Amino acid sequence: SIIGLGMENQTGIAAKMFRAISDCGINIQMITTSEIKVSVLIEQDKASEAIRAVHDAFELDKAPEDANERAEVPQTTDAEKVQMINRLKHMEDLLIESMSLDETQASVTIYNLDHTPGLAAAVFEGVTQAGLMVDMIVQSSGDMQTNLTFTVPRKDAAAALAIAQKLAVEMGCTPPTESPDVAKISLAGTGMRSHTMIAARILKALSENGINIDMINTSEVRFNIAVASEKGQAALELLRKELADVIAE
Repeated sequence: SIIGLGMENQTGIAAKMFRAISDCGINIQMITTSEIKVSVLIEQDKASEAIRAVHDAFELDKAPEDANERAEVPQTTDAEKVQMINRLKHMEDLLIESMSLDETQASVTIYNLDHTPGLAAAVFEGVTQAGLMVDMIVQSSGDMQTNLTFTVPRKDAAAALAIAQKLAVEMGCTPPTESPDVAKISLAGTGMRSHTMIAARILKALSENGINIDMINTSEVRFNIAVASEKGQAALELLRKELADVIAE
Protein backbone atom coordinates (compact mmCIF):
# COMPACT_ATOMS: atom_id res chain seq x y z
CA SER A 1 0.00 0.00 0.00
CA ILE A 2 1.01 3.58 -0.63
CA ILE A 3 -0.63 6.09 1.68
CA GLY A 4 -0.74 9.87 1.56
CA LEU A 5 -2.88 12.96 1.60
CA GLY A 6 -4.02 14.61 -1.64
CA MET A 7 -3.71 11.45 -3.74
CA GLU A 8 -7.23 11.80 -5.11
CA ASN A 9 -6.30 15.17 -6.67
CA GLN A 10 -3.09 14.06 -8.41
CA THR A 11 -2.69 12.15 -11.65
CA GLY A 12 -0.08 9.44 -12.13
CA ILE A 13 0.32 8.26 -8.53
CA ALA A 14 -1.10 4.78 -9.14
CA ALA A 15 0.68 4.48 -12.50
CA LYS A 16 4.05 5.21 -10.85
CA MET A 17 3.45 2.54 -8.25
CA PHE A 18 2.33 -0.04 -10.82
CA ARG A 19 5.32 0.69 -13.08
CA ALA A 20 7.81 0.32 -10.23
CA ILE A 21 6.38 -3.09 -9.39
CA SER A 22 6.16 -4.29 -13.00
CA ASP A 23 9.76 -3.22 -13.72
CA CYS A 24 10.75 -5.86 -11.14
CA GLY A 25 8.80 -8.47 -13.10
CA ILE A 26 6.24 -8.75 -10.32
CA ASN A 27 2.64 -9.41 -11.25
CA ILE A 28 -0.19 -7.51 -9.56
CA GLN A 29 -3.07 -9.85 -8.72
CA MET A 30 -5.55 -7.38 -7.24
CA ILE A 31 -5.92 -3.60 -6.88
CA THR A 32 -8.12 -1.50 -4.64
CA THR A 33 -8.04 2.20 -3.85
CA SER A 34 -9.39 4.83 -1.51
CA GLU A 35 -8.95 8.60 -1.27
CA ILE A 36 -5.66 8.23 0.63
CA LYS A 37 -4.39 4.81 -0.37
CA VAL A 38 -3.61 2.49 -3.28
CA SER A 39 -3.21 -1.19 -2.34
CA VAL A 40 -2.09 -4.14 -4.45
CA LEU A 41 -1.91 -7.86 -3.81
CA ILE A 42 1.22 -9.71 -4.95
CA GLU A 43 2.96 -12.99 -4.20
CA GLN A 44 4.30 -12.97 -0.65
CA ASP A 45 7.87 -13.85 -1.57
CA LYS A 46 8.04 -10.74 -3.78
CA ALA A 47 6.93 -8.33 -1.05
CA SER A 48 10.34 -7.02 0.06
CA GLU A 49 11.46 -6.40 -3.51
CA ALA A 50 8.21 -4.61 -4.35
CA ILE A 51 8.38 -2.42 -1.23
CA ARG A 52 11.95 -1.36 -2.07
CA ALA A 53 11.00 -0.56 -5.66
CA VAL A 54 7.99 1.56 -4.67
CA HIS A 55 10.02 3.27 -1.92
CA ASP A 56 12.65 4.25 -4.49
CA ALA A 57 10.08 5.33 -7.09
CA PHE A 58 8.57 7.86 -4.71
CA GLU A 59 12.00 8.88 -3.31
CA LEU A 60 10.89 8.30 0.24
CA ASP A 61 14.50 8.45 1.41
CA LYS A 62 14.48 12.21 0.73
CA ALA A 63 12.95 14.83 2.97
CA PRO A 64 10.00 16.74 1.43
CA GLU A 65 11.00 20.00 -0.24
CA ASP A 66 8.92 22.01 2.21
CA ALA A 67 10.13 20.16 5.31
CA ASN A 68 11.94 23.21 6.70
CA GLU A 69 8.95 25.46 6.08
CA ARG A 70 6.45 23.44 8.05
CA ALA A 71 4.99 25.01 11.14
CA GLU A 72 5.98 23.60 14.51
CA VAL A 73 3.47 21.25 16.05
CA PRO A 74 1.77 23.01 18.99
CA GLN A 75 2.13 21.50 22.44
CA THR A 76 -0.76 19.30 23.53
CA THR A 77 -2.50 20.34 26.74
CA ASP A 78 -3.33 17.86 29.50
CA ALA A 79 -7.04 18.16 28.69
CA GLU A 80 -6.38 17.41 25.01
CA LYS A 81 -4.28 14.37 25.99
CA VAL A 82 -7.16 13.01 28.04
CA GLN A 83 -9.53 13.49 25.08
CA MET A 84 -7.11 11.68 22.77
CA ILE A 85 -6.81 8.73 25.18
CA ASN A 86 -10.58 8.49 25.52
CA ARG A 87 -10.95 8.40 21.73
CA LEU A 88 -8.32 5.66 21.47
CA LYS A 89 -10.23 3.56 24.00
CA HIS A 90 -13.13 3.47 21.57
CA MET A 91 -11.19 3.42 18.29
CA GLU A 92 -12.56 -0.01 17.37
CA ASP A 93 -16.16 0.87 18.21
CA LEU A 94 -18.15 1.02 15.00
CA LEU A 95 -19.19 4.57 14.18
CA ILE A 96 -19.98 5.85 10.70
CA GLU A 97 -19.07 9.52 10.70
CA SER A 98 -20.01 10.44 7.14
CA MET A 99 -21.99 9.07 4.21
CA SER A 100 -21.86 10.80 0.83
CA LEU A 101 -23.09 10.44 -2.74
CA ASP A 102 -20.99 11.38 -5.79
CA GLU A 103 -22.95 11.41 -9.08
CA THR A 104 -20.20 12.91 -11.26
CA GLN A 105 -18.35 9.76 -12.33
CA ALA A 106 -18.27 7.23 -15.15
CA SER A 107 -16.53 3.86 -15.28
CA VAL A 108 -14.58 1.91 -17.89
CA THR A 109 -13.89 -1.84 -17.74
CA ILE A 110 -11.25 -3.75 -19.70
CA TYR A 111 -11.92 -7.50 -19.83
CA ASN A 112 -9.84 -10.67 -20.12
CA LEU A 113 -6.42 -9.10 -19.90
CA ASP A 114 -3.54 -11.56 -19.74
CA HIS A 115 -2.35 -11.86 -16.19
CA THR A 116 1.22 -10.57 -16.73
CA PRO A 117 3.46 -7.92 -15.16
CA GLY A 118 3.09 -4.40 -16.60
CA LEU A 119 -0.60 -4.63 -17.36
CA ALA A 120 -1.84 -2.06 -14.81
CA ALA A 121 1.15 0.18 -15.44
CA ALA A 122 0.42 0.35 -19.19
CA VAL A 123 -3.26 1.14 -18.62
CA PHE A 124 -2.74 3.92 -16.12
CA GLU A 125 0.27 5.44 -17.81
CA GLY A 126 -1.99 5.90 -20.82
CA VAL A 127 -4.67 7.46 -18.64
CA THR A 128 -2.12 9.72 -16.96
CA GLN A 129 -0.66 10.90 -20.27
CA ALA A 130 -4.15 11.98 -21.29
CA GLY A 131 -4.36 14.04 -18.09
CA LEU A 132 -7.35 12.13 -16.74
CA MET A 133 -8.06 11.95 -13.01
CA VAL A 134 -8.86 8.44 -11.76
CA ASP A 135 -10.80 7.83 -8.56
CA MET A 136 -11.72 4.19 -7.95
CA ILE A 137 -9.62 1.31 -9.33
CA VAL A 138 -10.61 -2.33 -8.92
CA GLN A 139 -8.76 -5.29 -10.42
CA SER A 140 -10.13 -8.79 -9.88
CA SER A 141 -8.25 -11.75 -11.24
CA GLY A 142 -8.69 -15.35 -12.23
CA ASP A 143 -5.88 -17.84 -12.76
CA MET A 144 -4.86 -16.64 -16.22
CA GLN A 145 -6.82 -13.46 -16.95
CA THR A 146 -8.01 -10.36 -15.16
CA ASN A 147 -10.61 -7.60 -15.45
CA LEU A 148 -9.75 -3.99 -14.64
CA THR A 149 -12.33 -1.28 -13.86
CA PHE A 150 -11.70 2.37 -13.06
CA THR A 151 -13.73 5.54 -12.69
CA VAL A 152 -13.09 9.01 -14.10
CA PRO A 153 -15.06 12.27 -14.13
CA ARG A 154 -18.10 11.87 -16.37
CA LYS A 155 -16.85 14.56 -18.75
CA ASP A 156 -13.76 12.40 -19.42
CA ALA A 157 -15.63 9.15 -20.06
CA ALA A 158 -15.24 9.20 -23.85
CA ALA A 159 -11.52 9.92 -23.62
CA ALA A 160 -11.02 7.14 -21.07
CA LEU A 161 -12.94 4.66 -23.23
CA ALA A 162 -10.83 5.60 -26.29
CA ILE A 163 -7.64 4.93 -24.32
CA ALA A 164 -9.03 1.59 -23.12
CA GLN A 165 -10.06 0.62 -26.66
CA LYS A 166 -6.57 1.35 -27.98
CA LEU A 167 -4.97 -0.66 -25.20
CA ALA A 168 -7.38 -3.56 -25.72
CA VAL A 169 -6.37 -3.77 -29.37
CA GLU A 170 -2.67 -3.65 -28.47
CA MET A 171 -3.09 -6.30 -25.77
CA GLY A 172 -5.41 -8.53 -27.80
CA CYS A 173 -8.16 -8.66 -25.19
CA THR A 174 -11.95 -8.25 -25.19
CA PRO A 175 -13.16 -4.72 -26.16
CA PRO A 176 -13.82 -2.54 -23.11
CA THR A 177 -17.17 -1.22 -22.01
CA GLU A 178 -18.23 2.08 -20.48
CA SER A 179 -20.83 2.95 -17.85
CA PRO A 180 -21.34 6.69 -18.46
CA ASP A 181 -23.44 7.32 -15.33
CA VAL A 182 -22.05 5.96 -12.08
CA ALA A 183 -23.06 6.88 -8.56
CA LYS A 184 -20.42 6.41 -5.87
CA ILE A 185 -21.51 6.05 -2.25
CA SER A 186 -18.83 6.46 0.42
CA LEU A 187 -19.13 5.53 4.07
CA ALA A 188 -16.34 6.67 6.37
CA GLY A 189 -15.83 5.99 10.05
CA THR A 190 -13.97 4.18 12.79
CA GLY A 191 -14.05 0.51 13.64
CA MET A 192 -14.93 -0.61 10.11
CA ARG A 193 -11.83 -2.77 9.92
CA SER A 194 -12.80 -4.97 12.86
CA HIS A 195 -16.57 -5.00 12.34
CA THR A 196 -16.74 -7.16 9.23
CA MET A 197 -20.51 -7.53 9.48
CA ILE A 198 -20.86 -3.94 8.27
CA ALA A 199 -20.06 -5.12 4.73
CA ALA A 200 -22.63 -7.89 4.99
CA ARG A 201 -25.29 -5.43 6.15
CA ILE A 202 -24.56 -3.03 3.30
CA LEU A 203 -24.54 -5.70 0.60
CA LYS A 204 -27.60 -7.51 1.95
CA ALA A 205 -29.66 -4.32 2.17
CA LEU A 206 -28.86 -3.31 -1.40
CA SER A 207 -29.41 -6.83 -2.75
CA GLU A 208 -32.79 -7.21 -1.11
CA ASN A 209 -33.90 -3.94 -2.70
CA GLY A 210 -32.76 -4.87 -6.20
CA ILE A 211 -29.75 -2.52 -6.35
CA ASN A 212 -26.78 -4.02 -8.17
CA ILE A 213 -23.24 -3.08 -7.15
CA ASP A 214 -20.78 -2.44 -9.97
CA MET A 215 -17.65 -1.81 -7.90
CA ILE A 216 -16.49 -2.15 -4.30
CA ASN A 217 -13.33 -0.92 -2.68
CA THR A 218 -12.44 -0.55 0.95
CA SER A 219 -9.86 0.71 3.40
CA GLU A 220 -9.58 0.58 7.19
CA VAL A 221 -11.84 3.62 7.55
CA ARG A 222 -13.88 3.72 4.34
CA PHE A 223 -16.29 1.58 2.31
CA ASN A 224 -16.94 2.73 -1.28
CA ILE A 225 -19.46 1.26 -3.69
CA ALA A 226 -20.49 2.22 -7.22
CA VAL A 227 -24.03 1.68 -8.50
CA ALA A 228 -26.01 2.84 -11.52
CA SER A 229 -26.65 6.58 -11.42
CA GLU A 230 -30.44 6.24 -11.25
CA LYS A 231 -30.07 4.07 -8.13
CA GLY A 232 -27.67 6.36 -6.28
CA GLN A 233 -30.07 8.41 -4.20
CA ALA A 234 -32.21 5.40 -3.34
CA ALA A 235 -29.12 3.45 -2.27
CA LEU A 236 -27.92 6.31 -0.08
CA GLU A 237 -31.28 6.65 1.68
CA LEU A 238 -31.52 2.89 2.10
CA LEU A 239 -28.10 2.66 3.76
CA ARG A 240 -28.82 5.59 6.04
CA LYS A 241 -31.88 3.72 7.26
CA GLU A 242 -30.14 0.35 7.51
CA LEU A 243 -27.14 1.72 9.42
CA ALA A 244 -28.98 4.27 11.57
CA ASP A 245 -27.79 2.53 14.74
CA VAL A 246 -24.10 3.18 13.98
CA ILE A 247 -24.25 6.60 12.27
CA ALA A 248 -22.84 9.49 14.30
CA GLU A 249 -25.48 11.98 15.46
